[in-house]
Amino acid sequence: MTAYELSKKFVIQTIMMFCEQNNIDWFCLRLFYLFVEKEGSNWFIRTLIDNKSIDSIPGEQRYAYMYVKDFDENIYKTIDSQIMSGIYNLSFNKSITLS
Repeated sequence: MTAYELSKKFVIQTIMMFCEQNNIDWFCLRLFYLFVEKEGSNWFIRTLIDNKSIDSIPGEQRYAYMYVKDFDENIYKTIDSQIMSGIYNLSFNKSITLS
């Protein structure tokens, strides 16, 4: 485990323990890939949207890019929801391959 991974785990566990001891609801949102409409024309997701060709590896990985305004809405929905405290992954519900 890297120092980064260890520190991230420590922070999450510390927040979780503090909140549980003080009866506070908590959420850890794991953020995945975001994009905005004004990204530069050379940005990777813009290349995919515009169907431009690129030199790359085979591209079998799958990514779920979420529009930044959808991300904002999901944060508010999470805060206003009645879901249980916990760790939640936040990404778009459809993934694409890089090929």
